[in-house]
Amino acid sequence: MAEVRQIILRSGTSAEWEASGAVLALGELGFDSTVGRVKTGNGSDSFAGLPWSTMSGAEVQRVLDAAEIIESAGTATDAAMAVELAKPDSASRAVLSDAFVEALEEDAASPAGVIPISVASYGDGRYAAFSKMKAGSLAAAFGTVREPFPPVTADAPAIVHAAATGMSGAFEIVSAQDARITKLGHPGEWNSTFGQLRVSGPGHAVGFIVGSATFEIRWYNNAPDNVLWLWVDGHPMTVSPETPAGLSAATLYTKLTFPTAKVRRIEFWAQNNDSWLDVRVPIGAYVAPLPKAPNIAFVGDSFLAGSDTTFCPTQKTAAYVMARSLGARAYNASIGGTGYATPTAATRFGSADRVALVAKTPDLDLIVMEGSVNDDPYAANVQAAAEATYAAYAAACPGVPIIVFGPQPSNATDTISANRRNNVNAVKAAAASAPNVIAFIDMVGTAGPAIPAWSSATTYSTGSLVTYRGSVWEAANGTGTVSGSGETPGSSIRWKLRTLLYTGTGKVGATVGDGTRDTVLYSDSVHPTETGSYLMGLRQAGDIIRALQLYASGA
Repeated sequence: MAEVRQIILRSGTSAEWEASGAVLALGELGFDSTVGRVKTGNGSDSFAGLPWSTMSGAEVQRVLDAAEIIESAGTATDAAMAVELAKPDSASRAVLSDAFVEALEEDAASPAGVIPISVASYGDGRYAAFSKMKAGSLAAAFGTVREPFPPVTADAPAIVHAAATGMSGAFEIVSAQDARITKLGHPGEWNSTFGQLRVSGPGHAVGFIVGSATFEIRWYNNAPDNVLWLWVDGHPMTVSPETPAGLSAATLYTKLTFPTAKVRRIEFWAQNNDSWLDVRVPIGAYVAPLPKAPNIAFVGDSFLAGSDTTFCPTQKTAAYVMARSLGARAYNASIGGTGYATPTAATRFGSADRVALVAKTPDLDLIVMEGSVNDDPYAANVQAAAEATYAAYAAACPGVPIIVFGPQPSNATDTISANRRNNVNAVKAAAASAPNVIAFIDMVGTAGPAIPAWSSATTYSTGSLVTYRGSVWEAANGTGTVSGSGETPGSSIRWKLRTLLYTGTGKVGATVGDGTRDTVLYSDSVHPTETGSYLMGLRQAGDIIRALQLYASGA
């Protein structure tokens, strides 16, 4: 009789793992009996800081249930998919996100409704300062698209904001300029007279590794409505950035006290702060900078800048989704209301101040430029302005490639308008002529000549493009034809969506039930919702990896 051998994994409850601070050896498995899931050790991070390697039975069932919902919806671009991907309460979101992005990278073989990748990569190696080998290395560093906003950490500290220090006993003051403090967002300017790291832009943070259960961050509060977001070991402390009580003082001492003492990775983000001063730790406490990660600078409009009071929190725009899902750091130089050729020259994408801000990014690996719908009325001036913009960044950031995303989709009317198409074509032409631009991604799908509206009376050959309910669709039937009669875009496997994510004619607050705009388009008919930003950022992260791979291969 064959012997049945028993293998028992190292196990404990969630609370036991958290309290122990145990570090699993490389390849060692650990089982959390509270949630019924397994993690795989890497030899350095504690169990709490590791990603899950498995899902629970309940979460597997959620994925299967979600798949049934999406399948029954008839098309993967329905609002059903957006709703399922937006649910933050289980691993289904991460699994479905990965599957979604992988599906997006399919081209002609994609099933109905799945957005095919649309990357025009200039893989001829024309940018001598950025070799194909560097492109391949950066793509490998990004790896695969991952969940940008993991579950909220259970390792939450008690937080007290005060006008005076709350530290007791002897403590070390670690200046914000100290090499052990990692500056996130943008490096800022050090004011030696006042001992302040002055910052500006959409969002900033100090990051560091600390081995103490208690420490304090001293910073200058620019507004009582400052938006804060604390991350611990790669997990947020709250689902979204928040404005806590107790921010009335100008100079704030924010004291964090964790339940246990162990080594933790800290990111402390503030939206409206003026400057960082220092971090205070008990004498002898371990303090070190965050591990190195790829750095991406983002240049765009409000789609990437966000708004903490309306359509999407600043720290959850597509810029931060892209960066976090690629394992990179975002340095966001995006400003609402701007573009390549918008009227205020001082804030355009290529303005001296914007270029200088991006050039300050430490160890910059990549620039991602997106937009802009704000340029629609000035499309005649966009190509020249964009060419000058790319040249300015080439001079200020030598050897740093740019990946350009064209103007964004918005409401059903403007997305397929002549102004938007002219804008898209102008940005694409400028990108094609700039040596430091290694790829252009058409987010709308209208690059090229005018696209006719779909007609039920027309038979379309494979590859034909039509507009339907504010989006661009491509006939896809191998070598055959597609009959307009009875084969409506979005409801037939014979059509592929060319517009990134957006279908239908609705928006939040005025839903129609005919596409994803009901979920992903904010009530102002222009901006993406938080869900839209999340899904858009995931798709764009996949496009970035694909663009680098194509450039590296010379395709």
